[in-house]
Amino acid sequence: MTQPEGIKFRLPRSRSESEAASRVRRVLETGCRAVGEAFDQPDDDWDPMWLLVGRDWGLFVAGDLHKHAMAEMVGAMTRKLGAIAVGHLHSSWMVDAEHVGRDRLREINTYMERGGSLEELPERREVLLLNVHTASRSQTYTADITRADDAPPALEKFRLWDIPGGTVSGAMVDPLREGLVKLG
Repeated sequence: MTQPEGIKFRLPRSRSESEAASRVRRVLETGCRAVGEAFDQPDDDWDPMWLLVGRDWGLFVAGDLHKHAMAEMVGAMTRKLGAIAVGHLHSSWMVDAEHVGRDRLREINTYMERGGSLEELPERREVLLLNVHTASRSQTYTADITRADDAPPALEKFRLWDIPGGTVSGAMVDPLREGLVKLG
């Protein structure tokens, strides 16, 4: 495994968390579309990436450590650098709760608790997840990935994911949010 690498750059000064979060979303969404346009193989994929934003700077971070180790490391970077927003982009499998029904969702949850993988479920779909966090809120956007045997993957439009309960937490989120500086 290699240590994460980063590319730091200057940005116009952010006046609020909302402005910084919007900037993170726009930069990651534009970047992932540019990456996707360069794909030429059916199994090409988007590498996980993080973007930290301070008042007047941005820092792209990528690495091949386990995703939870990367989240911890990027979280420490948010604290050290005084970031006000952080975004994370990665491809993933998901199952829409509203499309499978309550009973099937319970079965899927039990299966996952026993170490199962969404990749093995017929109800799954592949998405690109774009998470944006500030000290005050988190937002998750998804874009479906369409694959074909004879063409590179296609990325649909990003949509805000209305997460039941409205809160996001976990090993990929908590370390990132804990270090963010609150503005306003």
